[in-house]
Amino acid sequence: MSLARRTLQRSLLACLIGAALASPVSAFTELDSKFERNFDARSLVETPPLRAAIGAQADALAALQSRVPELAFEIDGVTGATRSLSNRVGYLTGPNSAGDVKAVALAFVRNNATLLGLTSADVAEYEITDDVLSRASGVRHLYLRQMHQGLPVYNGQLQVHVDRDGSILGLNNQFLPNLAQSINRRQPSLTALQAVVAAATHLNRIAGPISQGSSDTSARQRTLLNASALSERPIEASLMLLPVGAGEARLVWNFQTWLPGGGDIADFTVDAETGKIWTRISWVADADYKVYPLAVESPQHIAPLPPADGRVTLSNPQTAASPFGWHDTNGAAGPEFTTTQGNNVHAYTDTDANDTPDPGSSPDCSAALNCVTPLDLTQGPATYRPAAVTNLFYFNNVMHDIAYPFGFDEEGGNFQTSNYGNPGLGNDSVQAEAQDGEGTNNANFGTPPDGQRPRMQMFVWTGVTPNRDGDFDNGIIAHEYGHGISNRLVGGPSNTSCLGNTQRPGEGLSDWWAMYYTQPNDTSSAARIRGIGTYALGQPVTGVGIRQDYYDGDPAVNPEPFENTWTYQSIIGAAVPHGVGSRWAQAYWQVSWALIDEHGYNADIDAFTGTAADAGNIRAMYYIVEGLKNTACGPAFTDVRDGVIQAAAAAQPYNGADVCLIWQAFAEFGLGSNAVSGGANANNPTNGFNIPNACSFLGAATANQKICAGANAVYPVTLGAAFTPPVTLSVSGNPAGTTASFATTPVTSVPAASALTISNTGAVAAGSYNLTVNAAFAPGPAAIMPLTLQVNSAVPSVPSLSAPANAAVDVSVTPVLSWTAATQADEYVVEIATDAAFANIVYTRTVSGTSHTVQTSLAGSTQHYWRVRSTNACGPGNNAAAQSFTTQDFYCVSPNLAIPDNNPTGVFSDLSIANLGAVTDLNISLNVTHTYIGDLIFKLKNVTTGTEVSFINRPASCSGNDVNALYDDEAAGPITCVATVPTLSGSMRPASPLTVFDGQARNATWRLTAIDAAGQDLGTVNQWCLSGSVDTTPSPMVFANGFE
Repeated sequence: MSLARRTLQRSLLACLIGAALASPVSAFTELDSKFERNFDARSLVETPPLRAAIGAQADALAALQSRVPELAFEIDGVTGATRSLSNRVGYLTGPNSAGDVKAVALAFVRNNATLLGLTSADVAEYEITDDVLSRASGVRHLYLRQMHQGLPVYNGQLQVHVDRDGSILGLNNQFLPNLAQSINRRQPSLTALQAVVAAATHLNRIAGPISQGSSDTSARQRTLLNASALSERPIEASLMLLPVGAGEARLVWNFQTWLPGGGDIADFTVDAETGKIWTRISWVADADYKVYPLAVESPQHIAPLPPADGRVTLSNPQTAASPFGWHDTNGAAGPEFTTTQGNNVHAYTDTDANDTPDPGSSPDCSAALNCVTPLDLTQGPATYRPAAVTNLFYFNNVMHDIAYPFGFDEEGGNFQTSNYGNPGLGNDSVQAEAQDGEGTNNANFGTPPDGQRPRMQMFVWTGVTPNRDGDFDNGIIAHEYGHGISNRLVGGPSNTSCLGNTQRPGEGLSDWWAMYYTQPNDTSSAARIRGIGTYALGQPVTGVGIRQDYYDGDPAVNPEPFENTWTYQSIIGAAVPHGVGSRWAQAYWQVSWALIDEHGYNADIDAFTGTAADAGNIRAMYYIVEGLKNTACGPAFTDVRDGVIQAAAAAQPYNGADVCLIWQAFAEFGLGSNAVSGGANANNPTNGFNIPNACSFLGAATANQKICAGANAVYPVTLGAAFTPPVTLSVSGNPAGTTASFATTPVTSVPAASALTISNTGAVAAGSYNLTVNAAFAPGPAAIMPLTLQVNSAVPSVPSLSAPANAAVDVSVTPVLSWTAATQADEYVVEIATDAAFANIVYTRTVSGTSHTVQTSLAGSTQHYWRVRSTNACGPGNNAAAQSFTTQDFYCVSPNLAIPDNNPTGVFSDLSIANLGAVTDLNISLNVTHTYIGDLIFKLKNVTTGTEVSFINRPASCSGNDVNALYDDEAAGPITCVATVPTLSGSMRPASPLTVFDGQARNATWRLTAIDAAGQDLGTVNQWCLSGSVDTTPSPMVFANGFE
């Protein structure tokens, strides 16, 4: 197997699972990144924190929020565009009958360009890639792709979801602002053939002979190529625009390679000017029938247990989804096939891994379609291939038929040869390959866009004797088919490149589908605990399976070792994609059981009616299928959550009945309304346990108030839909002598707002007071909400400065300042200046404690003055008496040295220091202008002693430009790239510690070496400096020449 094949990640049960057969579960998911199929070199993926809107965009959002109190939106941290827009509990707009709903939706986009952070030109040219009507809800999902002069923007998608009455449900926006000004070129300097060769090099494969077929003269210059050594299908390359950063879009060649042997289906974008590989997104996520039936996960989940044959004989399918049966393709009565082939799937073995059926490997069920085949599980898998193929055929059809009424139908992008006259593209039934010889201990599903055939590959598992066949693990089949569902739904059926981001939920979505399709008819606490893949791994049915922990539908009840305590923040440190994705499965498993507890369980898991009679598990399936249609391309967990909420909030089919229940379940996992994703490519989210005010009982915009005695304290109070009016409000705990009053009580309709005012506070002593608001209603019990009141009676006292000592020298350029506490102080204002009169203040911060680490570097070798004053609600106190300190020496050289491209030797610059002293803490600052910092290595060497260290060493995923940073062993964090320029800035720890220089003489020659380890990028070392602390105490003479 080639290196490229070995480094490609599998879907459910990746190659790394082979290790699972002899290793603890915690070991295998750690290897995910080694086998990562997806690659993205853009600065866009280094997502900075989501930011606030400014200017006209902020004004437009504020105006909308005044009309939609529960408005939720995110501002893209890179582009500044409004990334998502929704109402946490309903619609963004009311009904609109001015034209058909498609026209209404498009008008909403045009009329709100400013609100979206776009210009009118940005929304003037687009194509509608998909227009999907959900039959159950009546919601129409429009997927727009941004264009410029005939060139589409790769994943430049804007989704708008509009109900049948013209009400806008939600919007996701990935259009690039100021597109026309962001494009580098409109004509390629590299041909499509050269781009394909670059992709082959990237995969460490030989492209082999390439022949060019047809090409056109459109703006996209579509070109057909044949490269059989690289792709078993013809390669169609076309030009697109790829956003690579804020205000930058590159002209690229886009094409797909179907690697021979089923290794991967890779969607490439290659720079049409330089040949650089920007992205590689995998489309592979790693009659009567005697089979293991629906809700049975594997042979060990049904009696009689193996080696006995526990299969049962089942009849033909769900008539709405497969109206002419599973063996039909022409839409007329009577089967076209008597083998395991039909409209939804063709199942066969591919033991020689050539991606074609082994001769005669689809069992013939005879004219009676009696697909009953022998099975002896005491033998190896090669002895029962017909039974394996039959089970694979059955369960693929079951997956198709059950998902159909929920909205994964022809228009939604499902897999069918014939669509029987319904919208969508056909000729894309599943190629299901049993006992595939391409690998073992694995399974995968490759999902191309609508109209192209997907491929499922199932493998033999070798961890037990005799080996086990994944074709009998219905959970694995469901997981793999689930990848096909999620890839076709997110971003629309025509775009299956939307689940390649870091915080992607795809693996978790597939685990959830595996549990849904194999859930026993049991609502006990024990039934809520699930492991995945136990049969294939040779574990008992009670085993944890392939993941790091059990999935637990009721963590508050189930005891260890079954309790799952994951929250949203548990993705921190989790492997991508399986570890991260499993956290989503746990989140939605909790939501599912909250729905089941409310509405019950129906073992007939395709019994969707779209009425109030639907059980909780039916609703969970509907909400996730419909929710994925609402979900942004490249989603964070919060985007999928919002898609689910929008599905629940729509008028049909359940009229918002479950919105608050779903919010509560998500909030218990940490995905509440105040959760912060950090961005779709971030792995450092922040838990949020809040629910929208409209779903809660009591809420307060400001629960903690600070006043100066004599002033009023006003608390805005909200009452959510959970109340049954009238609601009578009261408060206890307010300071003696004060008056408490509500603007409105009783409250006669909800949701509603009131306000609590605490007045007559002039005689209140300074201190903190705990108040409790009580809201009484029938049938009760009363709801309560704690509030805090902080009262100050005078301005605070004056603090005293503690450290650094007055007139201290050799102080760090990022010093730690401390001072004594002041009486009645709420906050402290820190100021640093370069003059005693504080006319030139160079740094100021407002902090809550009595110490502060300066966040931005001060000038070296400079005397600074600092002071602190305290403040509270009564006003600021006086400044502390100022003190001074002098920062440590900085020794700099400005070589303006060009860094040679792709040169392992590099170039160096020397700095000679004459000042004496032994180094006790060495720091280095660096100013470099260079594109693609991820190519660079920087070394510091003490030429006198020969000691050398690499303090920057090709920082991972660092595709941005320029360096202006200080490298300090005591810095708060490691080397971190940001999406803005310079991509390395501020203070950070070096790649290797600089402590190796401690004790060495400062008076030496120091050398900076700069190496560019890859081609295509150029730059210059502008300046570098050394600083730090030294010990100037003379050494005892006995040690002058060292030890012998």
